[in-house]
Amino acid sequence: MSKQPEWHLGLFVHLPKTAGTSFRYALEQQKKTLSDYGQLSPQTDSLLLDTVYEGDFCQAIEQIEKSDVEWLAGHFSLRKYLNFVDVRRVVSFVREPTEQVISHYYHSQKLNGFAGSFEEFIRTPKSINVQSRHLGGVPIGLIGYIGITELYGESLQLINRGLQLQLRNVTKNVSEARTDDLLLSDGIDREAIKKINQHDVAFYTEARWLHQQRLAFAKSDKPWTYGATRIIQAGREKGTIVGCCFSSTSEQAVSVDIYKDGKHEATLIANEFYQEYPKANFPRHRYIGFRFKSPTADFAESQYDVYVSDTKQKLNFEPLVVK
Repeated sequence: MSKQPEWHLGLFVHLPKTAGTSFRYALEQQKKTLSDYGQLSPQTDSLLLDTVYEGDFCQAIEQIEKSDVEWLAGHFSLRKYLNFVDVRRVVSFVREPTEQVISHYYHSQKLNGFAGSFEEFIRTPKSINVQSRHLGGVPIGLIGYIGITELYGESLQLINRGLQLQLRNVTKNVSEARTDDLLLSDGIDREAIKKINQHDVAFYTEARWLHQQRLAFAKSDKPWTYGATRIIQAGREKGTIVGCCFSSTSEQAVSVDIYKDGKHEATLIANEFYQEYPKANFPRHRYIGFRFKSPTADFAESQYDVYVSDTKQKLNFEPLVVK
């Protein structure tokens, strides 16, 4: 049996038209990188063609362990290689959804032979919610570094700082902006695009929130904590808050504070075994979880928030409520 790999690898999930080419180019200038852009792409490395695409992921891990490969990059979903890396070493970029869709349309016309109208393109299933679908697998708050295309320079600084890289800010594969002409000619407004891609809109909104919070923490030299929380909506455990969190800089268990309607309710240590998202490689052998249920029965009328005790970092984007 293959031994458990050391999680020195980094994983770059390159989403279409999100400045990914610029990041990948900068990465390849400094780090040994394997690329996966699909079985038919000339960019895909032979090691992955001979292993992953022949159905033997275990062999891929074993060969990468023996090599000097430092990063995997390409057009694939996070789920595909999630178990290859420490979840803290995952990088991707997201872009304002209407701009991403429009740019992706032009790209598909120019390079992929798409001959349909813009309206046909935006209603094609594989073109809908591209960003959130490809980054599904774990909550966004547990993914290493989700950069913002519109804030590429700031995002690159955070990535360099957190992963001890020195990647240069280079510009590659930038298309001419023809947004307004396209929308006018096809009679489609931005709200229509957002409605079709509402999961991407929500994902991008939360990514921007995380970015701003993380940038503020970096400027204050505070450690970042990865976290995810939810509240159970039905059954015997209804009203129970479950979640996990772990530090970007330490293997010590994180302390969290639960607030109910703005008032401190409890302090917990995130050291329970966390069973969710089984393919993800979490630190502390998965002893990163916590659970809390208010001793009172009025949880249906209350909202909860979860903060890291030491740094006051908020872990939940939206209030936790029983709906």
